[in-house]
Amino acid sequence: MAGRESVLAMHDLRVTFNPPTGPVDAIRGLDLAIHAGEVLGIVGESGSGKSVTFRSVLGLTPPSATTSGTITVGGKSGTPTEMAPEARAISAMVYQNPGAALNPVFTIGQQLTLVAQDENESNLADLLDQVGLPEPAKALDSYPHEFSGGMQQRAVIAMALAQRPKLLVADEPTTALDVTTETQILDLLVKLGNERQIAIAFISHDLGVIGKIADRVAVMRNGEVLETGATQQILTNPEHPYTQMLIASSPGARETATFTAADEPGLLEIDNLTVEYRNRDRRAGRKVRVIEGLGLTVAKGETVALVGESGSGKSTLANAVVGLVPHVEGSIRFDGQDLATMTRAEKKAFRSKVQVVFQNPLLSLSPRRTIAWQLHEPLRLYTDHTKAERDERIAELMGRLDLDTELLDRRPHELSGGQAQRVVLARALAVDPTLIVFDEPTSALDVSVQVEVLELLNELKVERELTYLFITHDLAVARHLADRIAVMQHGKIVELRETQDLFDDPQHPYTRTLLASSASLEAPAASGASRD
Repeated sequence: MAGRESVLAMHDLRVTFNPPTGPVDAIRGLDLAIHAGEVLGIVGESGSGKSVTFRSVLGLTPPSATTSGTITVGGKSGTPTEMAPEARAISAMVYQNPGAALNPVFTIGQQLTLVAQDENESNLADLLDQVGLPEPAKALDSYPHEFSGGMQQRAVIAMALAQRPKLLVADEPTTALDVTTETQILDLLVKLGNERQIAIAFISHDLGVIGKIADRVAVMRNGEVLETGATQQILTNPEHPYTQMLIASSPGARETATFTAADEPGLLEIDNLTVEYRNRDRRAGRKVRVIEGLGLTVAKGETVALVGESGSGKSTLANAVVGLVPHVEGSIRFDGQDLATMTRAEKKAFRSKVQVVFQNPLLSLSPRRTIAWQLHEPLRLYTDHTKAERDERIAELMGRLDLDTELLDRRPHELSGGQAQRVVLARALAVDPTLIVFDEPTSALDVSVQVEVLELLNELKVERELTYLFITHDLAVARHLADRIAVMQHGKIVELRETQDLFDDPQHPYTRTLLASSASLEAPAASGASRD
């Protein structure tokens, strides 16, 4: 870009992995540059090479990988191996999974101090406040497990910014954030990038986010850059068919509602639910109330979406519904039975009828077991099927979910994100559940896979007469899938409406704030134009 210094440039970058099955060309002759104060958006489907590109530049690829080409950092050029120390010295990274980036045995303050030794506690608390963490002084003394996924990600972003990098590589950093926090983080990154002249490489599958933050966009597929240019030009007038497909794959609004909750009896009935956790920072006996007096009924065959900020209690509610919260006040009834009074036999039947699909499929699957073993496990536990019957059931599910049976002999790390999420869904469906609780199941998927999974969920719901409780921070996804939407804030449902009614005429101020934040992320052309 004219008038801006190039912080990092790649010329003819090539990366080849060398597994036992033969070499795989991950990056093929890539040319790319990023400049001071610029946000470069990198988009493409899973496996396109987005993350590998910057990992190779920073020397983070495995020893078996071979790299070639020329890397230029601060006016000095060399091979990727030669320049990796130079690139690491000016860079910080924010990964997609904040839980893997935080050390569970150190407080957030201790981890911030390790990367920003010249900052005092007041400055660190101010940094946590900038990224939107509530009560930043207390957050410094908190451990990662005490944070929600969104709060963890904000802490990781603060750690990256504390290093005062010249290059910030943000690899899907907002997938765990609700729309209001996402907007806040994006605005913060733009502000700090301009003030500190940080070059930001922003890797994302969310074109709305890219439109909000990026000056330029590079579209990748199969290790190559297919198209690059100004954000507005790429998102409003894409030239390459692949870019056109990505833009067309964004979840859209449903045309009409086809379900009325009053038509069916309540399958899941939650009445006056209160959940409290003991707070280690307070006097003995004091607790933090996460959910307070919540009531919700989900009818048989209905999809109810729960939306709200990180820390609003959505995941806690999901855990309570599936019996993972040991002590609750109020009642949760499934098909007329109270969870608190179920016998052991009734609880076993309940666990087969209510399944859960979490956000990160790789954390839901054992890394040591094959996919076949993990799909057989629920059938062994909850059915009396023979081995042949289990094999037949699994083959049928694999086919229905567009999964090749060759994957059965693989382990989770050998799958793509979309494949892993479909395997987790297959495992949930194996025992013929009545209710499935989804906790952010599509936030880590690229847009084309996300649409495929959402359409598949709609089809399976009709075919198998399923009921869904669907937690998401993505209002576009909720609109695409849900019959009704429940908006949560501070442990309470502040608004519960049929989907189209909520979008047409939101009643609560918080709902209007969420919709306004979501709208700003659904207008990539306008947002991209405003970056200059």
